Amino acid sequence: MGGFMRCSLKSYGRGFRSYTSGSTKPTWSRLVRFVEPGGKTVYGDLGAEEAGENANPSKMTARIVEGDPLEGGKVTDRVVAVQKLLCPIPRPPIVLGIGLNYAKHAKELNTPAPKTPILFTKPGTSVTGPGSPIVIPDVAQDAECDYEAELAVVIGKPCRNVSREDAMQFVSGVTCANDVTARTWQRNISQWCFAKSFDTFCPLGPVLVAPHLLPTLNVRDSQTGGLAISLKLNGKTMQSSRTADMIFDIPSLISFLSQGTTLLPGTVILTGTPAGVGTGRNPKVTLQDGDRVSVQIEGIGSLVNRVEFERVG
Repeated sequence: MGGFMRCSLKSYGRGFRSYTSGSTKPTWSRLVRFVEPGGKTVYGDLGAEEAGENANPSKMTARIVEGDPLEGGKVTDRVVAVQKLLCPIPRPPIVLGIGLNYAKHAKELNTPAPKTPILFTKPGTSVTGPGSPIVIPDVAQDAECDYEAELAVVIGKPCRNVSREDAMQFVSGVTCANDVTARTWQRNISQWCFAKSFDTFCPLGPVLVAPHLLPTLNVRDSQTGGLAISLKLNGKTMQSSRTADMIFDIPSLISFLSQGTTLLPGTVILTGTPAGVGTGRNPKVTLQDGDRVSVQIEGIGSLVNRVEFERVG
């Protein structure tokens, strides 16, 4: 099953010309969007500095990046203090989510592995940043809200009809994501978008890492390949896997999603979640007011958010 499924999209994009050619290799290594001491929102390069679970953003510094960072930008010599980390991609044109893309996750839900990617969308308004609350609205507070640790891929330039072999040329960077989902609404409506599209239901961050800094990103060996990905809920590890468990890898997903459709710069692709989600547990685990959720991905850092129930009236 795994070998065939992992290769089943390899032919997508052959016989077509990419919408754009050339590399999107950035000049930065670890891109952050942040508020500097003067109150201005800027982009900067953390360089080798880590943004781990216990990192204090107020003690970080970054070199200012000028120009459009998705097009590479220019890292300057001006170093400034990071006052507050923000979402690296504040308003993506669209968030494209992939469901059931980890073999062990499909197994825990007793669901056959898909033969083609399962696609849903989230709007740009669902995006929030590191340290910001996941606000669960009244309509979802009794809807079994769940966490989903994910590796997010950010497209750097327009691409259409891209082959699997060329796909990574269009990636600006990768980051951590949490695809928060109201499971009751997901079950009750045939399309998943409503359950996944509430404001703040797509935390991203803390940094956007250039792909060339992650040499094992697309290695398929399930033991050592890919990146370690995990999620903690109130300090307890709930998900722990490697991105190599993906059924469809990153190049295959980009190629598939770009067939006949232009992926614009800033497009975010959520590549699926590993086993260990709350809905797959017995008893089920759901997000509660005050919970602390931390998504950690090897080589990227930790995305930490607290859960808040929206107060109505």
